[in-house]
Amino acid sequence: MTPAVFAGATAWSIAMLQLARLPLSPIERARVFPWNASFCAILLATSLPFLCRTQPDAIGRAATLGMLVATGMVDYETGYIFDAATLPAAAIALLAAVAAGTTTSAIQGLCLIGLPIAILAAWSRGTWIAWGDIKAILSIVIAFSLPESLATLMLASCTGIVHVCAVRSRSIPFGPHMAFGAAVAAVLGPIINPMFAEG
Repeated sequence: MTPAVFAGATAWSIAMLQLARLPLSPIERARVFPWNASFCAILLATSLPFLCRTQPDAIGRAATLGMLVATGMVDYETGYIFDAATLPAAAIALLAAVAAGTTTSAIQGLCLIGLPIAILAAWSRGTWIAWGDIKAILSIVIAFSLPESLATLMLASCTGIVHVCAVRSRSIPFGPHMAFGAAVAAVLGPIINPMFAEG
């Protein structure tokens, strides 16, 4: 990750954390939060020049991890994951996938993971998994391989179940758990991917 990309991601995260502390209603947050899109634009602009260099998929993974960490913190504070964070990250991941030639894997992830979860969200009317989570998952299935995406969501689900049992609540923020699962999957990717390829 280049210093410029890191600086953009850091500024973006700080901005979202500051907003999370404001005493705003959900509707007010939805109106105020889009100004953070400027930080997303900075992140995108600093990422584009590096997409044609070696390992362009690393840009998509970095943007996805940065988005998950930032939105995870905001989700923990507010209970919401905002489009101003998830959609630009998905766009960066898609551009990186095109540059890296991994669009086939991205499409497989969208069809095999993203679509079923979206159907579940629609069927449960957002009570089992919210639409903000679905939009965050878009970046995961585009930027990560299919095994890594599955590992991310499995880990997130497991830690989420532990959280539910610990706090004895039927509603928990899923963002922090996705961030944890993605971070672990990214580290274990070199181990996970060959295992599935050999299978």
